[in-house]
Amino acid sequence: MPGMQMVLVVFGGLLVLCASALWVSLKPAGAHTAPEHELSVNEAHRAMQRHRGCSRDDCPRKEAAFRVLVEAGRVRPDSGRLY
Repeated sequence: MPGMQMVLVVFGGLLVLCASALWVSLKPAGAHTAPEHELSVNEAHRAMQRHRGCSRDDCPRKEAAFRVLVEAGRVRPDSGRLY
């Protein structure tokens, strides 16, 4: 499928290849909502890792985490790249 990313996951000692769309759909429904509080830098790092398969446009939690990391000087946006 166009635009679908594949992810390698270790599951029960086996290396499994799965579509990121499926991986994202297995997260709890509220996992992608905007956080109720301002994320700390550490929370933002963890959120970015957990939501690496998400688009910032479609995932308010990743967008909030990205903004925190930019403001903290931990991430410098690349104007030519889509996150």
